[in-house]
Amino acid sequence: MTNCDSSNDGAGELLERVMGLLVDSSLQQRIDAPIDEALASFPCPEASERSQRVFHRVIGEFLVHVRKEVLAGAMVPSLLNALGEAMSLLEEGYHGTCSDGYDGALHDAVDPAHPGLQLVIERMAEAIRIRYRETYVRWVIDRHITSANWTVRCSLTALLMDQCRQWMPPDLQRCPPEQLVGCIPELLHLHLSMSRVLRSELMELFAQSS
Repeated sequence: MTNCDSSNDGAGELLERVMGLLVDSSLQQRIDAPIDEALASFPCPEASERSQRVFHRVIGEFLVHVRKEVLAGAMVPSLLNALGEAMSLLEEGYHGTCSDGYDGALHDAVDPAHPGLQLVIERMAEAIRIRYRETYVRWVIDRHITSANWTVRCSLTALLMDQCRQWMPPDLQRCPPEQLVGCIPELLHLHLSMSRVLRSELMELFAQSS
């Protein structure tokens, strides 16, 4: 068996297991649905006072609420710590009506011309969803791939290259798998993305023929 022979080292089973954990249906069940439920159950106040003080209280309370609902058993931050995390989350991932980041969220919340806190909470939920998905993907890779031995990771790279070869740049197509072991996360992302595209095209084709 060569270093990249996946027939006996379990790389094929590993790829199937990881793909099962990272397909959209799994991510939707594990992450999206609980966040959607947390958003629906959060009593966002219809505050007549559009102020920074109310804005801070609500975004902190919402993050605490999401943690309780989505990460059952995890340590729930204090409201002060949750506020700092919420502000950081908004700064990195909030896309506002007129501007992005924390300032954009604050503007959407306090400007009477905009929907207010409900809009901020909905877009904050989307930012949380993206962050939690990224964290989960990293965990899956660390738990199932990074911890595997060199032979398995080399064989897994060879499998991913076979699946992704037609979408890879020519210079990378010619690389031996040993040189691309460090690119497993990128290859896996490409494989998932193209599988999603192909699945969507097949569904559209079946819909047209029915």
